[in-house]
Amino acid sequence: MPRPFEALCERLLRAGIAPRHVRRYERELGEHLDDLTAMQKCRGYDDEDAAIRARALLGTDDELADAMTACKQFRSLAARLPWLVFALAPPVLAAALLLSCGLTVAGALYPFFHGRPLPSNLIAAVDVLCRIFNILAGPLTAVFFVILAVRQHLPWRWPVIAVGVVALFSAFTVFIVHLPSALDTHLEVGVGLAAYDTTLWQNAARFCLTAVIALVATHILRIRRTTV
Repeated sequence: MPRPFEALCERLLRAGIAPRHVRRYERELGEHLDDLTAMQKCRGYDDEDAAIRARALLGTDDELADAMTACKQFRSLAARLPWLVFALAPPVLAAALLLSCGLTVAGALYPFFHGRPLPSNLIAAVDVLCRIFNILAGPLTAVFFVILAVRQHLPWRWPVIAVGVVALFSAFTVFIVHLPSALDTHLEVGVGLAAYDTTLWQNAARFCLTAVIALVATHILRIRRTTV
């Protein structure tokens, strides 16, 4: 069963109103509509007539939409500054995700580090884990911006730009966890640019993986939204 203000919510999202404000507005309108409907029933109208009269008293979709779109503070940052959110923010978020993964790994290993080398099998396991995180960071970041754009009904050029930026950035960016070994007792964590222990083909594969996962997520979200 469609929601009473579904078309209005769709219109507000396309106008750039932040989803949280749209949800709150829909909830407030629903409560007001219930009050008006109850008032009409008290005046002797049946359920159907009371609902129709209450909806008319509440106002048209144009009037209700204008009340929100006239207030610029309700517009989302992605709608007001899409170039900032979908062009500049993606590499920053990807780098932050990579660095947080590195710090998490280093923090988990710190209790075992007391200025002495770690076992070789533990170093090998951490190396595999780091490679997995490095591979997944790009796709996860790209999917996040795709979901953001879909939720706010933004033009598709913006998530495409974000996916391209993330794919290019993550293809040549890795976080590095240097563990203490028999030859070196230092523990280091950082984010490295360009090729670090990777070939050009591996970088190209990471680029394609990020783009493909983001495109699949986009396709799934579009189908789901169309179905709904």
